[in-house]
Order: sequence, then C-alpha cells, then structure tokens
Amino acid sequence: MESKGHQFILVARNKEVTFQLLKSFNLPFISRGKGGKGYFTKFFYLLKAEAIIFKYSVKFKPDLFLSFGSTYAAHVSGLLGILHVTLDDTEHAKLDFFYIQDSQTQY
Repeated sequence: MESKGHQFILVARNKEVTFQLLKSFNLPFISRGKGGKGYFTKFFYLLKAEAIIFKYSVKFKPDLFLSFGSTYAAHVSGLLGILHVTLDDTEHAKLDFFYIQDSQTQY
C-alpha cells in the first residue's frame, strides 16, 4: 500500500501474539493497551481505547477506517463522520451488525 502512495496507521490491542506478529513483519503500530476483564474495567478500557484512536485520528485525518469488527473504531469513525469498513468471519452473528443506508451510499 505504501508503495502506491497510501498512508496508514495500525492500532492494536496487546492480546496473545498480536504485537509479536506486528513486530516480526516490521509493521509500526500504536498500542491501545491490554483490555479489561470485568465489567467495570471493560467500560474504562472502552473509553481509554476510543480516546487513543480518537487522538491519533484527529492528527492523521484518515479517509477510511478498516477494522476486524472493532467497536472502538466504529464509535470513533461515527463521531468523526468517517466511513468505517468492518470485516468479520462469523457468519452466524447477524445481530452484531447494523447497516445504515443513506440516499447516496449502499452498504
């Protein structure tokens, strides 16, 4: 992508081997932390992760968000009015996604 003039930033959660893989492929990334385990810590992690993504998005000014079903990216892209494309590999999770149509764009 970079060889064609595109710029991107990766934001990743420190989970399992994610950071190891990103480092092994020499992909620069921004950490959004480890996450939370209980309801209370998950709620505050949600705020923390979204604040990190928001901060870098305001600086970077992306044209598009691309994620693997990230609630955090969905919230921030919605706040900033930026198209968010989400990928998923769970065919039976039909209630997980809500598609919005406007008069000019079909999703």
